Amino acid sequence: MTKRITALKKQITAQKSASTKRGRGRPKGSRISERQKRTLFQPGNPWRIAPGQTLNPGGRPKQLSNAYTEWLGFEDDTGITNAAKVALAIGTMALAGDIAAAR
Repeated sequence: MTKRITALKKQITAQKSASTKRGRGRPKGSRISERQKRTLFQPGNPWRIAPGQTLNPGGRPKQLSNAYTEWLGFEDDTGITNAAKVALAIGTMALAGDIAAAR
């Protein structure tokens, strides 16, 4: 059993070191070819992103953020809003030692 665990650990460390040796964020074999270099980013390419163009011009849909705002304003039978409940829950988690909630 310990030999198998040791073999698995060696395999995992070998994979980690192999992935860090490349030093790039893209997977092996995904290099840009010479043809792509000549055509991909050149003017006239219909899929090229123009200078100053953004890929997400609208941002987050407004309907969703409006729904969140509306939900946070709702009150229960005791008059406590959902926003107060969320703040209380996060504060309780932070006091209990939850680092993510404390941020």
